[in-house]
Amino acid sequence: MKSFSFSLYFSWLVLCVPTAALSAGVDVYFDKAKGYVSQQEYKSAIIELKNVLQQEPRHAEARFLLGKAYIELGDGASAEKELRKALEFGVDAEKGMPLLGRAYLMQGKSREALAEVKLADSASVEARAKVLVVHGDAQLFQQSIEDAAKAYRSALQLVPDFSGALLGMAKLAINSNNNAESEKYVDQVLADHADDVDALILKGELLRRQAKHEEALDVFSRASKLRPQSPQALLGKAMAEVALQQFDVAEKDLAVILKLAPQHPMANYFQAVIYFQRHEPAKA
Repeated sequence: MKSFSFSLYFSWLVLCVPTAALSAGVDVYFDKAKGYVSQQEYKSAIIELKNVLQQEPRHAEARFLLGKAYIELGDGASAEKELRKALEFGVDAEKGMPLLGRAYLMQGKSREALAEVKLADSASVEARAKVLVVHGDAQLFQQSIEDAAKAYRSALQLVPDFSGALLGMAKLAINSNNNAESEKYVDQVLADHADDVDALILKGELLRRQAKHEEALDVFSRASKLRPQSPQALLGKAMAEVALQQFDVAEKDLAVILKLAPQHPMANYFQAVIYFQRHEPAKA
C-alpha cells in the first residue's frame, strides 16, 4: 500500500511539475514582451510573444500584443491574423476592434473595416470614437467623402478634440488639396500632443508637398526618434533625404524599413530611385 501511494505521488509530481514550469515560462516570456513593447523594441517583443504562444496558443493578451507589434512594424496581414484570434479567444472588443480596423486599413481592406469593425452602443465613448475614425478612414479610402466627414464629426461629438478624428479631418483636407486647412487640424493636435507621431508624420508630409524638404526632414526625424521602427516615419524621412540628395542617409533609413518589411512597395521604389540617381540602374 505504501509502495502504491509513493508511486502515485511520484507520478503526480512528474505530471504537475512540468505544468507549473510551463506556466512560469509563459509569464516570464509575456513580461519580457511587455517590456520590449514599452521600449518600442517590437521585433524582440514578437520573439517573446511567439514563445508564449508555443506553450499557450489561446493566450488572448499575447495575441493582442502581437497584433499591436505587427501594426507598429507595418505588417497589416500578420496583425489582422493575430487580432482576429485575440478577439476569438476573449480579448476585450473595445481594445481589439479599433486595432483590427487599423490592420484592415493597412491592407486596403476598407470593406472589411466597415462591415466587421463594430462595437455595442454600451461601449465606452472613447472606443466608439476610435471605431468611427476607422470607418471614416475606410470611407475616405473609398472616396466617400461626405460619409467620411460625417464619421469624423461623430467621433468629435463623442470625444471633443479627439486627435484621431482631427487627423481624419486633416486627411480630408489633403484629399481636397487644401493644405492650409489640413495644417490647421494637424497643428491643433500638436498643440495639445506635441509628441503625437501620427500628427508629426502628417505634418512632415504637408511640408514635403510644399517642397519644404529641410523642415519636413526635421519633423520626420523627430517622429522616427519617438517611434524608431515606424515605417511611415522612416519612409517620410527617407523621401525628404532623397529630395535633398542625401542618398547615403536615405539608404540607411530604407534598409531599416526593408529589414522589417522586405516587400514594402514605397521603400523599394525609393531605393530604386537612389540607384538611378547614382547611375546604377542595374541594381534597381
